[in-house]
Formats: sequence, structure tokens, C-alpha cells
Amino acid sequence: MLDVKRRIEVISGLLEQRTPESATYAALECRLAIEYLCYERMQLALELASYADMGGWTPSKVVRAVEELVDEHIASSFTLLIASEPNPVPGQELTLEEFEKLDYHPLGTQAPLDLKKLTKLWNALANSALHVQVPKLRTDQLSIHGDISRTTEKVQQCLTELRKIADGTLLSNGFGPEVSVVCDGCGHPVKRRVKRLSDKQTVSCVNPNCAESYTVEKVGDDEFTFERRLALFECKDCGVSNNLPLRQVEKMRVVEAIDIACSRCSALYKLSAQLQITKV
Repeated sequence: MLDVKRRIEVISGLLEQRTPESATYAALECRLAIEYLCYERMQLALELASYADMGGWTPSKVVRAVEELVDEHIASSFTLLIASEPNPVPGQELTLEEFEKLDYHPLGTQAPLDLKKLTKLWNALANSALHVQVPKLRTDQLSIHGDISRTTEKVQQCLTELRKIADGTLLSNGFGPEVSVVCDGCGHPVKRRVKRLSDKQTVSCVNPNCAESYTVEKVGDDEFTFERRLALFECKDCGVSNNLPLRQVEKMRVVEAIDIACSRCSALYKLSAQLQITKV
């Protein structure tokens, strides 16, 4: 976990120097802290969701994606408790009333992330301190640093948010039953939380070096299968049907080409992504 209290000390120390340079460095430290706080929660979820399915890298986008793909409480505050005594009747499920009567001890608290505020600050810090302002007139004065008072104001607002997070003592990627299959391409386990799966959903292998993806098929209330997504082509020499990961084809750039060898006769082919215009 990020040592938020230490980051607060560093940022506060930079502000105390009261120079344009130190204020700029403080703004950069704030931006880095916001990114780290969001990315560490994303990292917790990367065995239950693929980065390829998250659709972006900005702090707010990755956390929102984790909420959608893994657990809705990834940015929420909660306290985890554990009972000091085991189930008094082993094998028998307790009622809610019986659970509430148990003696609990706190294990830790997850601090909340106010994504709306943090995203607004993340952008404002860059606009005020981390870019040279574009001149609008020939007579405008360029400055390597932004306005110190404006930068300091945004840094102080960020410190307020960081202090709300500083007392967190644990991080969790949530709870609930999971389903898992072994990836056909790399042998890595592809795990997903049941409550975040839906019929016909596309999920990618969590291995960043693997291009495999799967279509989710719902076969029961909490039962799912994973159907491998493939692009098929027939070898013109021997007639055998070959396949390659569909996601590998989908992410090809227009100028890109892939060399493919037939699995039976080793005939070579070149697959390219080309723009095609057809009459409608």
C-alpha cells in the first residue's frame, strides 16, 4: 500500500518552500499519488480482470472498470471484522441474528476514493502547473512555471483528499464466488467473479502477453462456460482449417501484417489489416 502519510509530508514540505519550482514539484507529487492510489486498486483486481478489457489507463477509468468487472466496492470504505471464536455448531449455517451476536475484532479499514474529486484535481493540477500555458497573443509573456497561488490552491485541495485516505489499513478486491478456466493459449487461469459475469460477455486472458479472449455462455443460475474466440482460415495448399486468436486480429493496425504458417503443411501466409471500400 502507498504510504499516504509520507506523501503528505513530502508534498507539504515542498509547499513550505514557497517557490514556483517547489509548487510545481508538489503538483507533480500530487498527480503521482492520485495515480498510484488508483492503480494499486486496479492491480489487486488483475487476476480477476484483464487490463485489455479495461478500456483506458487514466486513474478514474481503470477504477470504474474494476468496479464494473470485479467488485462495486473497490473504491468504497468498509471495515473487515473477524470473529474471535469459530462457528459454535460446525457444519451448521448461522442465522443473521446468530452472526450478529458473535464477538468480532477489526482486521482493518479500506479508505474510500472520491473518484470525481480526484479526477478533477488530477486534471486541474496538470493544467495549472505541469504545462507551459499556450500564448494567445504575440505580446503574451511565457513562463516555465504556472501561477504559484493557483498551483498552491490545487495542491492544498489534493492534500485534503489525501488526508481522508491516509488512515486506511487494508485493500480488498471484493468477495464472492468465482469461476475459472485454463487459457487455451498460455495455460494461465482465467478467473472471473460470478456476480460480474453476463451471457455473451467477452473476457480476455489476464496474461498481458496472451491474445486469447472468450465469450461467456450462461448455462445456469451461477454456472458459466467460456467459448474461445477464434478467427478461422483454410489453407489453400492442404485444405486444413487453421485458427488464431480473434483478439489478435481485432487489435491489428491498418499498416500491420502477421505471418502465419499452416498447422499441417507449414505453408506461409501473411494476414494484413487493410481498409476496404464497398458500394452500399
